[in-house]
Amino acid sequence: MEEAGCTFPVVYDRDHLMVEAYGVINVPTVIWVDEDDRIVRPHDSQFPTDNLLVFHGRESAPHLEALRRWVIDGEAPMSPEEVRAHHRLPSDDDQLARAHYRVAVELLRREKPDAAKRHFERAGELSPDDWTIRRASLLLTGKDPFLSEEFIEMFQAARERDEPVYKLR
Repeated sequence: MEEAGCTFPVVYDRDHLMVEAYGVINVPTVIWVDEDDRIVRPHDSQFPTDNLLVFHGRESAPHLEALRRWVIDGEAPMSPEEVRAHHRLPSDDDQLARAHYRVAVELLRREKPDAAKRHFERAGELSPDDWTIRRASLLLTGKDPFLSEEFIEMFQAARERDEPVYKLR
């Protein structure tokens, strides 16, 4: 972040604590939180530009305009009831996948990559739509989380099963 010259706070969620607290399953993710620490728009995949529009199919303009209305005009994007209705609670398998992911990360820290690999794989089997676990697992095992053969296979499989990536409708 220092190299990039960031002048704003950046959260590095090494242990996936925010990911778990907010139910994030993909990146990039945008969560709008007001001054009173209330979620006013739940997690949603959004993009600041249309550079990768062909890949994700989500135009940036509607989200950016809604953000401007909220920041400049104070127009709340959703009621608290709408926010709750869009919140995705983790299933038992999702929670078990997170436990396997945490065990795998700890095993890597203890330099036990073979044991970690088994837990990363099990986490992916239990929660195949949780891209934060799946891509982080690739990165932590030395694979490219966006361009590797493993990622391309995961992406194709998700498309084939019409993966329910969270998107506000």
